[in-house]
Amino acid sequence: MACAAGPRRVWRRALLRRLRASRSRRARLAVVPRRRMRAPRVAPGEPTRAETLRRLVPGGRSMDYCSLLEETADYIQCLSAQVQLMQTVVDSISH
Repeated sequence: MACAAGPRRVWRRALLRRLRASRSRRARLAVVPRRRMRAPRVAPGEPTRAETLRRLVPGGRSMDYCSLLEETADYIQCLSAQVQLMQTVVDSISH
């Protein structure tokens, strides 16, 4: 699915890079940084929403806040497509 989605999104590149690195043991390529945007402030010791997203979205740890939101939206869209595809496969097998 990541291959079919196209080369534009960072999370796709991160997943493909992880697969290639595990197969060939090559060093990962650095993600090109984009413009910076500050994340909202929260109480000390409490993880921000951005930190939580960075842990969930592949490649999110090296992104600024604005890029992280764009990648999150795209990642959710592609995960939804994968779920629909799997549901279609299960429905076709069960009939």
